[in-house]
Amino acid sequence: MKTAIRKIPLSTQCSMLFGNLLTQLGLFFFGFGMVCFCAFAMNGDFSQLLFQKGHTVEVQGIIMDSYNTNGSEGDEDIFANDYKFTAENGFYHVGVSYSLGYVRDPGTTVTVEYPEGKPQYSRIKGMKRKMFGPGVLFIAIFPLVGLCLVGVSLKKSLKAIKLLKYGLLTQGKLIGKHETNVSVNDDTVYRMTFRFRTKSGEEIEASTRTRFTQALEDDEKEYLLYLEKSPKTIVLMDSLPVKLSGFPAGIAPTPLRNVLPACLVPFAVITGFVFWLIVQFF
Repeated sequence: MKTAIRKIPLSTQCSMLFGNLLTQLGLFFFGFGMVCFCAFAMNGDFSQLLFQKGHTVEVQGIIMDSYNTNGSEGDEDIFANDYKFTAENGFYHVGVSYSLGYVRDPGTTVTVEYPEGKPQYSRIKGMKRKMFGPGVLFIAIFPLVGLCLVGVSLKKSLKAIKLLKYGLLTQGKLIGKHETNVSVNDDTVYRMTFRFRTKSGEEIEASTRTRFTQALEDDEKEYLLYLEKSPKTIVLMDSLPVKLSGFPAGIAPTPLRNVLPACLVPFAVITGFVFWLIVQFF
């Protein structure tokens, strides 16, 4: 006999996916980190990779203008230097290079270098093609941390949704509680082990991880869902991020007043990032 499949309202799924603190923190780190990463990485100088390959051509150029970019690296201001030069093929080119802490007066003669055959990648010798050095890539750690947090949280939420759809309901007794090396917002995450009997009478011990232990210790036995074909895969009903109405006969839609706060951060992150992309490129 097949396990009955419960219908999970979209509002409830959204609340479960985005309504917990870990997802919210992860999305914030990811969204804010991606904006910072793109803003700085697009101004990162990685041209050294071009100059390491093949022959470098050096020609004379002339400074047209120099000005403060209002950016800084370390304790030094970053200055932009607009210049012009004539490449070996006779074509006229313009470019901008960046220096730390000093400017060149308009009309000053400078040495311009570029990879052979690629004058469009020129720079003033001793300067950078972009404002920041390659070390700017360290900013990537912020969106990566956010992405990891979101991944871990969504994986747990998707597991809970799957159990709500296909899981069998039973009661389990708490038989073990152990600290893990993980903490969220200074709250230690615990591994809680429960013993329960399956529909076939088999006695199973299975664990779940949570930092909200009180909700799983307030009753002698706790309601949980398990998968018939994988009974060690469980979710405790009291650990779900939403309150289910009508369960187990059915699941009523989550009220809009509870769904909107859960979706606010994802909406803000996606909208903000798309708006930033439009401003940058269009």
